[in-house]
Amino acid sequence: MSASIHDPATAQLNAQLKPLISDLTDHRAPVYWIDLLASMAVFWGAFALSFGSSVGRGLRLAAFVVAVLALYRAATFMHELAHLPQSRLPGFRWAWNLLCGIPLLLPSFLYYSHLNHHSTRLYATVGDPEYLAFGTHPQHSWRTLLIGALLSPLLLALRFAVLVPLAWLLPPLRRWLNVYFSAVAIHPRFQDRMPERTRRRKERCIAEPLTTLYLWLVVAACLVGWLPLSAVAAFAACAVCVLLVNAVRTRYAHRYAYNDESVSHTAQIEDSVTLDYGAWFALLAPVGLRFHALHHLFPHLPYHALATAHHRIVQSTLSAAEIYRRTCRSHSKPSVLVLSDER
Repeated sequence: MSASIHDPATAQLNAQLKPLISDLTDHRAPVYWIDLLASMAVFWGAFALSFGSSVGRGLRLAAFVVAVLALYRAATFMHELAHLPQSRLPGFRWAWNLLCGIPLLLPSFLYYSHLNHHSTRLYATVGDPEYLAFGTHPQHSWRTLLIGALLSPLLLALRFAVLVPLAWLLPPLRRWLNVYFSAVAIHPRFQDRMPERTRRRKERCIAEPLTTLYLWLVVAACLVGWLPLSAVAAFAACAVCVLLVNAVRTRYAHRYAYNDESVSHTAQIEDSVTLDYGAWFALLAPVGLRFHALHHLFPHLPYHALATAHHRIVQSTLSAAEIYRRTCRSHSKPSVLVLSDER
């Protein structure tokens, strides 16, 4: 399957659909801050309850599920940060890193390679860290994603506890880490060969030693008995469950129909999937990820605007809207609102 990178459909999509969402591009700081802080508060409250010896096993299990979903929502802001302009939401990036990214061993600089996933030159190629040809090789998809989710915590611990301190002493190891071990990726042959962006380098220089320090402090606290191993194991279990839920979501985020070939922006959108099953589905695809095809159509839209943008487009009779509607999976077809092509 192939497609031209430059096609009239891409220009038509932008020309017709951008006016529908032009008023939705502002990042609303209170929404971001309240959402992140509330998610982390719910996580720690539910996590503490799941340890409670005075509550029943059923309630503890329910609290653990709530803790996983709340931590998953907070962690998913990593995706939003990759697209967030540096001048927007001052302080939010480092608040997320300190509250969530560093404790999960996933500081935000590891996710800047996500921008490759939106490139018409790199999408679905070996330069895309988040794409494999699952559509043409479906038997490999679940094995790859689930094994990756289970191994990721161990690999991240190895990176920050061992390889990062060694890299401070060995410059060749530093260069190897930058290329082969500094990106969230499912593609086993992905190499981060893009020039390191200035803000990514600045973030790495701060967040990387902080993550290493945090990890060794946790180890030291366990060794001297200040931190119960059971608490660390429970937190690790939450993190693994978060990664497993995200692996399932990732499997349904695209049709994965291409195999190491550049495609047009329109083909990229048509290869993506919006899961329009209602607001409750935000539990499994939080922070706007259920509108995945829409995100590939307009990556600059903040997550809190995606639901509104989605409903405007699916209700439109503009010819370009039909391309987007074909990406949507839902229980029922949306009603159609008549809008003129001149809008």
